Amino acid sequence: MKRLTLISCPRSLRGEERLLELAQWMGVTTQRVAIGSKPVLDQLANVLAGCGCVALSAQTLAFLAEMLPPQVLETLITTRWERVLVFTATRDGPGTDLPSWLTGGALAGLAPPAAVRDFRFPAGGRALSGVFAGLGFALKSAVTVSGFRLEPGGGTDTQEVLLAGERPVFLSTRRGSCEVLLLSLSDIPAIREPVSQNAGIEEHYDRIIPLLIFLRHCFPDMFWQKAAPTGRLIIDDPLLERSYGFLDFGALAGSMRSARYGTTIAFIPWNYWRTSPRRARPMFTDRSELSLCVHGCDHTNMEFDEIDPGALQWMADTALARMERHQHRTGLSFDAVMVFPQGHFSSAALRALRDSGYLAAVNTTCFPTDAGAAQLTIADFLRPAITRFFGFPLFQRRYPRRLVDFAYDMFIGRPVLLVQHQDDFRDGYRKLEEFVADLYRLDSRLTWPPLADQLMSSCLTRSLPGGSAEVRFFTRRFRFANAGRMPSHVSFSKHEPDASAVASVEIDGSSVPFSVENGLITFTRDLAPGQAFDIRIVAAPVPTGHPVVRRDGLGHTVGVAARRSLSEVRDKLLSRHPRLLAAATGLAARMKATGRSDWEE
Repeated sequence: MKRLTLISCPRSLRGEERLLELAQWMGVTTQRVAIGSKPVLDQLANVLAGCGCVALSAQTLAFLAEMLPPQVLETLITTRWERVLVFTATRDGPGTDLPSWLTGGALAGLAPPAAVRDFRFPAGGRALSGVFAGLGFALKSAVTVSGFRLEPGGGTDTQEVLLAGERPVFLSTRRGSCEVLLLSLSDIPAIREPVSQNAGIEEHYDRIIPLLIFLRHCFPDMFWQKAAPTGRLIIDDPLLERSYGFLDFGALAGSMRSARYGTTIAFIPWNYWRTSPRRARPMFTDRSELSLCVHGCDHTNMEFDEIDPGALQWMADTALARMERHQHRTGLSFDAVMVFPQGHFSSAALRALRDSGYLAAVNTTCFPTDAGAAQLTIADFLRPAITRFFGFPLFQRRYPRRLVDFAYDMFIGRPVLLVQHQDDFRDGYRKLEEFVADLYRLDSRLTWPPLADQLMSSCLTRSLPGGSAEVRFFTRRFRFANAGRMPSHVSFSKHEPDASAVASVEIDGSSVPFSVENGLITFTRDLAPGQAFDIRIVAAPVPTGHPVVRRDGLGHTVGVAARRSLSEVRDKLLSRHPRLLAAATGLAARMKATGRSDWEE
């Protein structure tokens, strides 16, 4: 079986086993071979012949150079291994200088460690970096890393994959029949390392992305990945009128058709009675172009930043009921996908959504507000959806600012979800259209299906030995089609940490056997070429352990009406007068009339 083999020795880097943990999380089979003082060749016997890929630190390579004759070591690397990754980490002190023959004379050694913030993927490294080629990113805080020193004019086969401060830290070259990859990191990431909300996964790009590129390059079939990217623009808050603030639905329709993108309106359920069917229906003639999802319940100040289960369940149920009444009144269908007002939510809110039958949540932040919630880790952000909280999927969306963030989303198989508000169209749709064009340049296969459709088909796949495959999906309603030309035996799995919450699994309406182990619900299916079906995980009855906390009294209703009126005055009138808007925002904050982000987003 093809696998990643890590060779270690007594002087190996600290924590180098983290590389294997990352590889395993991304679907790659691994093994570790520890070598001692002697006999080295005997200890390496099981990785000599036709090994797919070997990884070792620069310190381990130096140890091998001491234990083996130079010609034997060179022959081992250049004729016996298909690929070898030699890595070093600045955190463990100065890296061992690498021998010049390893890169055919292109490498002069390692430069002294330096603090850098700016990283760039040269266009010339596209064969490895793929969607990242030509992009760059800047970290909020500088990291210390040692770049490689290259000989002028040496190594014509050398490709620079990642630069740190314009010095290469990740490169590839060929030696004989072996592809040699060299990587210098600030340190080796631990996938169970907590991610802070202030930093986000973006502050780990310098350590994570190069290793992901390496793993996908060496194990393209085994690596968890998505077949093709999908995307959607989500616009928060507007009433379904011909225009709302700077948002003009006619102009939006023209922009979508010319730039080839689709939009979902995050509609506030409290407004269900305010939509004119006669005016709204012509705007929603094509669901793939324009559709609706759920945006809060009343859209009051951080309403889902609540820990009372009864209050959360009432809001989740009421929002769906209002959207269903809106659908009955207007004929406009909606996706049972929640976008949280002001981006705030508690972990208990996700359970309420699960128990109410929502498909998923989409949010700008993936971090719940309650201090008792489990911490998110790097591993959570290596999947298309966060499912740590009750197995309910939370998909991240982003403002169209840094293209590299969307390249990361495409790489890990996350839907490309953009967020805008009416005031983002103050100067029209040109900037958005240019960003969409850039997304197409990242991957021309990008499509824009309705939000629920793409979340229900969101999954990762990988090949298994013997021609079988594995599919990991994230929503309790899931659609899958066998795109291969041959019959396939497929193992399906979904994260469901609470086995008691699942009553059954259905495929096209018929129950199938399943098992739950280590938080994963799994079942298998034989598929013919082109065969497609619908999967549904049926929820077990929800125990009624918490009293419902209603929020529909006269005082609450009047307060919501006032808040919505003020917000619409802001969007329709004050947003056109920046000084008035700034004064009103300050006044609202001093009066605590609304959440700060409610007025600023």
